[in-house]
Amino acid sequence: MTTGGDGLARLLRAVEDYEATLERCLVLHAGRSVLSPGARALLGSRLVDGDLAGRRREWGEQNTRVAAGAIEDLARELTDRLFGTPHADYRALTGSLANGLATAAVTRPGEAIVMPPEWAFGHKSLGRDGYPGSGGRRVLDMPWDAAAFGPDLEGLRRVLRAEPVRLVILGVSRTLFPEPMAEVAAMARDAGARLLYDAAHVMGLVAGGAFPNPFAAGFDFMTGSTHKTLPGPTGGAVLCRAADDLEAIGTLGDAWLSTYGNARVAALTWTLAELVDHGAMYARRVVDNARALAAALADGGLPVVGAGRGFTATHQVLVDLTGRFETADAAQRLAGASILVNAPSRVDRRLRDGRRDGLWLRLGSSVVSRLGMAEPEMREIGTLVARLLVDGEEPAAVGKRVHELVDAFHTVRYAIEPGG
Repeated sequence: MTTGGDGLARLLRAVEDYEATLERCLVLHAGRSVLSPGARALLGSRLVDGDLAGRRREWGEQNTRVAAGAIEDLARELTDRLFGTPHADYRALTGSLANGLATAAVTRPGEAIVMPPEWAFGHKSLGRDGYPGSGGRRVLDMPWDAAAFGPDLEGLRRVLRAEPVRLVILGVSRTLFPEPMAEVAAMARDAGARLLYDAAHVMGLVAGGAFPNPFAAGFDFMTGSTHKTLPGPTGGAVLCRAADDLEAIGTLGDAWLSTYGNARVAALTWTLAELVDHGAMYARRVVDNARALAAALADGGLPVVGAGRGFTATHQVLVDLTGRFETADAAQRLAGASILVNAPSRVDRRLRDGRRDGLWLRLGSSVVSRLGMAEPEMREIGTLVARLLVDGEEPAAVGKRVHELVDAFHTVRYAIEPGG
């Protein structure tokens, strides 16, 4: 029978093994980032011993309320600097939950929502099986132009004219290029619909000015994850243009969330401060690195999606594996060389110019950028990936060079040092 002590020993071994492995891995996972030492320290502060029920002005033990209030006030001040609105709720534990809060606050059962179709990587949390659909909202697919990596504007116009729509959603999880936000916003306004942008993957790029700001285009809401290109702790966020909308989000959040971890919001606030000081340089490095990586992969013989438009304008790079790998073998082969990526995503034929469905491998540049890598390293990484997936070299041989490369980049950049 396992004792508590035995269980803890196993727990510690698992954590130590994970950390030791990660120290030697090249992380190209598009949904990850790296916390700075200052933000990480706040996750272990005494704030973690307390939580706050509801919004800080309503409930909570006195000293927690005072601290949490100061933290939230600073977070909103920094949010205004970065996104052009102070109306933010950071209590959601995930970006998906943030999507649920926003859609539930602005729509009612029976009302229609238009979102990018799931075959085009509209996020399932916003779909028929997600919060809106399970809450009785009617989810309509946004007509999509696969070749343009965005909505079919004339098709969308027809949908908005055909029936009343309460909410129009833009933003997908495989994001290479900005969508025509202003055009979509104008159509939605003419139809009397509200607008939400799902910025889960690009929130940090928006903060740094490397991706268009949905609020500048006329959107009412922006949801996002706080741990992808925005390099904070795992969590979600809802940002609103108007104070009244934030009040509605907050009221619903009080019911859905009750308590929340103040230490996480404090760590996020530290990250927002870092983005105020360094976000523009960080975001530009992320995009430049993604483009350099994509070009190197293409030079190595891999078919990179979006080549005709310069491959990417975000942190993501998509490689078409159709005809090369039929399962997650590519990700496993890369992992054998200590390169961590997203497992390939099955792609609908509508994203493949009428051909049969296939597989896309998604790579991301956010982690390597925050650790200080630049275009020379991206060119070498592209070569290493091609050696594995095109030339068929043994992962162990390639992994030796991966370890040498990673060992030179362990310091978090674009950060504020504690006490600095």
